[in-house]
Amino acid sequence: MPCDRLMEGLPFEPHWVSEFNGVMRNTFGHVTCAKSIYEDYEGCFIIITLPFADPEKVEVSWWNTLTHGVVRVTAVSTACMPFIQRNERTFKLTDPSPEHCPPGDFKKEIPLAARIPDDAKLEAYFDKNWNSS
Repeated sequence: MPCDRLMEGLPFEPHWVSEFNGVMRNTFGHVTCAKSIYEDYEGCFIIITLPFADPEKVEVSWWNTLTHGVVRVTAVSTACMPFIQRNERTFKLTDPSPEHCPPGDFKKEIPLAARIPDDAKLEAYFDKNWNSS
């Protein structure tokens, strides 16, 4: 029995799946839009990993609920395409259970511990060379 099912056969979803809609809800494997939240006295810094997303189509927005802020990332997955061309060769996807997100649009909503100030500054960067140093 797959690990995404309980012993009784009831469906089970990983805790992070509720943060997604679109094609990410149909994946069972490594997370394509992983996040880590850092904070200091001035605000927060959220690192989001989008290894198979089109950087030109990533959108970031935020809003507040009555109790907390939410950051939304909208992107287009480019993983698990049926065919990939590399160096004049064409490869066909044959893996029966690939662990990447299927191709298509997806959204991830990241709940924050507190509300976002109304005058907050939202900055989003694409940095393929970023590291922790």
